[in-house]
Amino acid sequence: MMVQIDQSIYMQRMLPPKDVYSTNITNSSGAQITAVVQYEGIDPEHAETLTLTIPAGATVSAPEKSVNMGTWTAAKVIKKITVGDRVINAPFPGVSSPMKDLPLVFPTNF
Repeated sequence: MMVQIDQSIYMQRMLPPKDVYSTNITNSSGAQITAVVQYEGIDPEHAETLTLTIPAGATVSAPEKSVNMGTWTAAKVIKKITVGDRVINAPFPGVSSPMKDLPLVFPTNF
């Protein structure tokens, strides 16, 4: 008796994570905005929120964040960005692998 094996499972490949470690938010609106950036780490207690005030026409960075694990350092990832009632969540559009300095424009990307 011959056994048939589905070869398609061997053809699938592991894709990289779509993590974002930092972002640059440009405010193309005509008024000052407030962006709230939510980071997550390995454990729930590593969560962190950063509030950015971005003047009209300006670009502000949400920097990389990390947590000291004793003998090693873990990177935090950005999971959510809120501006007023507009929210974008990870995975962010256009991100196909880990990246730093994701360019975002308000209100275009929100």
